[in-house]
Amino acid sequence: MELVIFIMGIFALMFYLVYLYIRDQRHHPSQSLSLLKLELSESKASEQRLREELNILKNSIQQTFVDPVTNLLGWPIFKDRLMQNIKENVRNQLSFSIVYIDIDNFKMINNAFGYEMGDLILKAVAERLQACIRQVDSATRYAKDTFVLLLAQLTKAEMTVFIIQRILQALAPPFQIKEHEIYLTVSMGISVYPMDGEDTEILLRNAEQALLLAKEKQGNDYQFYQTTHQLGSQRELILYAHLNQESLFQELKVYYQPIKNVVTDNIFGMEILLHWQHPEFGLIKQEELFEHAIKQRRLNVISEWLLRRSIQQFIHWRSFGFFPDCLAFSITINQLENSHFIYSLSQILQELQCKPEWLLLKIVGSLSSGGHLNDPNSMITSTFTAVSSDVLEKSFNMLKYLRIKMAVAEFDSSALSLRQLRVFPVHYLMLSQLFIEDMPTHPQTVELIKAVISFATALSMQIIVQGVGSEQQLLTLKSLGCALMQGKLLGDPLPENEVITKMTVATV
Repeated sequence: MELVIFIMGIFALMFYLVYLYIRDQRHHPSQSLSLLKLELSESKASEQRLREELNILKNSIQQTFVDPVTNLLGWPIFKDRLMQNIKENVRNQLSFSIVYIDIDNFKMINNAFGYEMGDLILKAVAERLQACIRQVDSATRYAKDTFVLLLAQLTKAEMTVFIIQRILQALAPPFQIKEHEIYLTVSMGISVYPMDGEDTEILLRNAEQALLLAKEKQGNDYQFYQTTHQLGSQRELILYAHLNQESLFQELKVYYQPIKNVVTDNIFGMEILLHWQHPEFGLIKQEELFEHAIKQRRLNVISEWLLRRSIQQFIHWRSFGFFPDCLAFSITINQLENSHFIYSLSQILQELQCKPEWLLLKIVGSLSSGGHLNDPNSMITSTFTAVSSDVLEKSFNMLKYLRIKMAVAEFDSSALSLRQLRVFPVHYLMLSQLFIEDMPTHPQTVELIKAVISFATALSMQIIVQGVGSEQQLLTLKSLGCALMQGKLLGDPLPENEVITKMTVATV
């Protein structure tokens, strides 16, 4: 466009000079010739000045639209896109993230290889960043070795973490620049709209502050902007992202806790407990893992992996002379109403040649329906009112047809729960530690246990008492007619590699 304007200007000047020559030729021929020479001389100087001004204008325009070193968006255009995203997200109720990316120790690279080499590295980094982001996202170079990303149209906040982890993976391989192989790490700071600000300057400032915190972690890390109330949400974002990675299954740890028949002194079953050894947050127990997996719709995938692995272990134990009656495997009520999950369960049993009676399904409440895994006052009510009786009855009948035994993980005395338990083929009621913690000193607790035992006996069900921690509790429960117990007194959860050694010794 600038070149077109320049050419049009030259043609206009030529026409003007011709006009002056023709006009002055009529009146002052010799003067007109000298005037023409003067005009042409001045026009050459003007042309040079015009070219210089156009070059300055052209560079300014280019830098507005495109960064000259990396070919990313220019900073002014990037900020304009950021403001447009704020306007659009107010209407659409979507979110977006700002990510500041700083190359760790880039000054050392410039000092060692020179600025020309530094520019080539910046361009290579920009290319890898562009390959990691989506078409709706934007990238720019803010200053020297700092890049800024706009991750737009986020339907889930954890999508930010997915992209950031993709960037860390993309930047990990070495950069081949000329004859040099260069390894880089980056630090990243993130702010999220509208949680961390609702205007451009605040979001940019908060992302930059988060970057400073990330750099304190010795590089190759990222940090969300956080106020005190946001600490938990950052943890949740990271956990959600990790739940969707294949590396999750290398981080899951399976434990088995014995359920003992204290009358016969035999091992009735081994309950499967799944923990997550997270690289950043340490050990995450089954309850929290299930909570996050339910929200991310990953519980079925994890459960199928766990069931397959545990059945293989169970068969392995039998070959070494350890013969528990069953594996107690936890499922939620949402899984119970899912016909696809029950079909997958039956396929796994068939594939691994596992007898259905070797499996005891321990039904726990669905967190999405308002229950809590350890709350005896809400578990059964939330469990059995979350879905229709028809759906549950069909699922229970399918499991009954497969000859799989079922246990309800908690118990309360609401009328609805009693009705459901009377109709559905449940074989065991499991009482948590909360029911027995006052035993044997609290008379009402003893009376409650008696009532539960009478109820279970009337429905041809057995009681499994969990959390037995003292000899007094064991003797009192045994005197009340309870045979199946679990707890610290009877055996801690064991990692997979210790089950055969410790349990075969215990049963000799």
